[in-house]
Amino acid sequence: MRSLEFWKRVVSDRSDYLERILAALAGFDYCVIGDVAVNAYSEPVVTEEFEVVIAAHDLPRAQRALADVPALDSKLRLLVETDPRYEAFVGRARICNVMDLQLPVAAAEDVLQGKLWTLQNEARRLSKRQKDLMNIARLIEAFPELQSRVPADILARIGS
Repeated sequence: MRSLEFWKRVVSDRSDYLERILAALAGFDYCVIGDVAVNAYSEPVVTEEFEVVIAAHDLPRAQRALADVPALDSKLRLLVETDPRYEAFVGRARICNVMDLQLPVAAAEDVLQGKLWTLQNEARRLSKRQKDLMNIARLIEAFPELQSRVPADILARIGS
C-alpha cells in the first residue's frame, strides 16, 4: 500500500478531498506547514490536518477557490494559516515528497519556527502542544544543526 493511500484511508477521504484541495491551490503561491511539513523531513506520522500558508497576494482568491471544495465524506481538515509571521515561508519553500505527493513545503527551519510558535501558544490544547514537542524533536533529529534555534527550556522538555 502506498503512503498516500494509507493516509487517505486513515482520514476516511473517500471523496478525494485532498486532491480537490490541491487542484484548487494550483496556480497560487502557497506552501505546506505543520505536521504534514514535518513529515516531509522525517519519518511520517499520520495526521488529519493539512495545513498551508498562502501568499498574501493570493489569499483572497485562494480562499474563494477553496470555499468551492467541500469536505464531503472525509475527516481531513484543511487549515489555512493567516498569521502574517508565516508569510515569508512561502518564498523559501521547496518541492518535497510528502506521502507520495510532490508539494511545496516550507523550509525545515521555517517548519521548526512554526512549531515553536504553536508550542508557545498556551491557548492550545495540551495534547497539541505535546505533539508540537514531538515534531520539534523529529526535526532536530533530521537536522541536528537546527537544535541551536530551539530555546534551552524546550530542549530540556524533549530530553535533548
